Amino acid sequence: MMAPQLVDRLDERRALERLLDSVREGMSQTLVIRGEPGIGKTVLLDYVTASAADFRIERVVGIESEMEFGFATLHQLLMPFLAGLEDLPQPQRDALGSAFGLVSTDRDNRFLVALGTLSLLASAAIDQPILCVIDDAQWLDRESAEILAFVARRLHADRVALVVATRESDGKRSILDDLPQLELRGLPDAEARELLNTVTGPIAPRVGDRLVAETGGNPLALIELGRELTPGQFDDEPGWPGPPLPVSRRLQELFLRQVRGLPDETQRLLLAAAERFGDRDLLWRAAASQRIGLDAAEPAVMQQLMTIQPRIGFRHPLIRSAVYHGASGAERRAAHQALADALDLERDRDRRAWHRAAAALGPDEELAADLSHSAAQATSRGGYAAAATLLGLAVEATPDPVRRAERLLDAAEAELIAGSPGTARDLVRQAQPRLREPVRRAQALRLEGAIQFALGEGDQAPQTLVRAAQAFEPVDVGTSRDTMLEALEAAIYAHRSTAVEVAQAAADVPPASPSRPAAADLLLDGLAALFTAGHQAAAPILRRAMEMLGSDDLPADDGLRWLGLGCWAATELLDEQWWGALAKRWMQLCRDRGGAHQAGHGPGLRR
Repeated sequence: MMAPQLVDRLDERRALERLLDSVREGMSQTLVIRGEPGIGKTVLLDYVTASAADFRIERVVGIESEMEFGFATLHQLLMPFLAGLEDLPQPQRDALGSAFGLVSTDRDNRFLVALGTLSLLASAAIDQPILCVIDDAQWLDRESAEILAFVARRLHADRVALVVATRESDGKRSILDDLPQLELRGLPDAEARELLNTVTGPIAPRVGDRLVAETGGNPLALIELGRELTPGQFDDEPGWPGPPLPVSRRLQELFLRQVRGLPDETQRLLLAAAERFGDRDLLWRAAASQRIGLDAAEPAVMQQLMTIQPRIGFRHPLIRSAVYHGASGAERRAAHQALADALDLERDRDRRAWHRAAAALGPDEELAADLSHSAAQATSRGGYAAAATLLGLAVEATPDPVRRAERLLDAAEAELIAGSPGTARDLVRQAQPRLREPVRRAQALRLEGAIQFALGEGDQAPQTLVRAAQAFEPVDVGTSRDTMLEALEAAIYAHRSTAVEVAQAAADVPPASPSRPAAADLLLDGLAALFTAGHQAAAPILRRAMEMLGSDDLPADDGLRWLGLGCWAATELLDEQWWGALAKRWMQLCRDRGGAHQAGHGPGLRR
């Protein structure tokens, strides 16, 4: 049989050539290639890579099993550029170092990670244009996707090309949707037949028609199904078992049939490789723990299902998917356990905990504690999506119902900060019936109010937060006052007509220490006075609050949380000078802490 070749795609190839030419002329360009599995995205990435011989090329692949780990793909992409880390401004250098686990910090530094990535690429492109190629972007961890989208929108005249391939949308919004798109469809009938003939040689027209129709012109489907035809089938219709199936499922079944023909040890080795793509040393250690010899890889290599040089790889991502999803639960658990055992207890604690969770048969408090620790580490790096996933696994591993409910509440908070208020609400409602401590029940109410605010339920959020403040009062007066201020904030921004009611409720909260009130205490007292007694009564209190918010002694967390409300108070007092000073301070704090999302996260969250 003849080898398959790139057929048609002339318009797409021209688009990629124009992209490279523009970068050669000094500009930057981004393109997201989108389409179903096997449609030819990777082939086009191969084409643009081959056409960029004068570029510095860095190519990475999104890995399904690493979606839960914040900044995993970004780490892959930037690893070759880290020699330039020392030339970055200190905040950006520290932020990238923290995200990649090179330095320890308790700061949430997402914004600075993005700026550091932008600076690192732009600096490296001074000497030679850069082509960054990312395949399987549907499996990017959320943090990497957000950073890459940020960088793509801000690259201009930096001589950097970013070409991304991802599967077509399943109807959900993607972080990459707003970037320039190139939609790939099936090949036209004539070109699909041409491609099929390169694989099979001449076949009966009706057989070709059936293959083209059943595959929708999907190139990989045509190649793989064409290869499966025996010589006797070239002049007869192939037997299609059952009704037509979606291409991705059909190809997975096809690949799985190929895998099932391999020796048992080879299948088990492939299963371990499917979970930790690329790391040969880890795979060999995991194989050794299962008494699998290195020669077990040879049949898969001979069948061109996998490669082992320079890294472990699969001929197509669907082979990896077929191997993993086609295995039994017991087989997957054994592979996860082998990988967990092969990982270093200290250096790879987070990844090890994740594999242990996938291998677990039941609750395990030690495992749950490890997962919670990993979630805390992810949170310190700004990886809230990763933290939410890890906390969800910790919940499943927690045997005690009350402790499980508390971890559900922690997971809900992480989901909300990560931008999933609907999921957060589901978790809060699961947790509430088993929360025993009054402070935890109050936290659940506070979180519910923040979720209502995030979901646009402004008529409910203020009253929910008032109830939360009242629930905190017997156990924590300081948090009660903060929560009442959040209720007032929600009323101001979402449903100002209820602000008077909230202000009246605030009068029942015990006062702060008269000798040492915090900025939040003064804001609460001043805003309550504004809505109940008017501007003349409120102005002196609010001016004291603004002075504290503008002070160098203000803790950064308090500034991030309350400076926005301070700006609003300055507007009410028609004080442009204080408004400008507080707004400048607020945005600088956001930049310093890398928390662009902090600038408007709404009530109820104190990250």
